Amino acid sequence: MQMSKIKIQEVVAILKQTPLQNMIINALLALCVFFCFSCSKKSSTEVYICTGPSSRAYHKTQTCFGLNNCSEDIEAVTQSEAENMGRHKCHYCYD
Repeated sequence: MQMSKIKIQEVVAILKQTPLQNMIINALLALCVFFCFSCSKKSSTEVYICTGPSSRAYHKTQTCFGLNNCSEDIEAVTQSEAENMGRHKCHYCYD
């Protein structure tokens, strides 16, 4: 019973807000959503790495010139995963 009272009170408080307060809250929520999606976009970008022991870069495509001498497999990972592995941008792909 106590939980429902709190929720009803929160709804009443929201309904009593002025139109200006509502506009500010909506703008802040929109900014939060925008930044959440823009920040996550980088981490979900797919890049390619060579799993060989001397490989240090990540690449935009599987056919990059920098992957020609890959001695192991070429794997797709996210850009943030590659950076967490200590990889840097390939100077052919990202020039």
